Amino acid sequence: MTFKTEKVLLGVIEKVSKKTNKPYVVLNYLNDDGTTFTSMLGEGVKLPDGLQQLDDVIVEFEVQFFNGSVTGLRTIDIKIA
Repeated sequence: MTFKTEKVLLGVIEKVSKKTNKPYVVLNYLNDDGTTFTSMLGEGVKLPDGLQQLDDVIVEFEVQFFNGSVTGLRTIDIKIA
């Protein structure tokens, strides 16, 4: 399942997996109620040029499931609003 929404980007964190030693990116977003949440950037998804902290972004998320339960949210597209 995927959906698009507009959010405020709070930050981009680049990490390296301890298991696979591969790099990945975690994005922090702000909800309308002031809470925050994170989402991994999908493989092959490029961040827009000029993207900065506190930018309004239009983002497409993919809800991830495992054994019928929601396990995460992956960013599969992101554009500056």
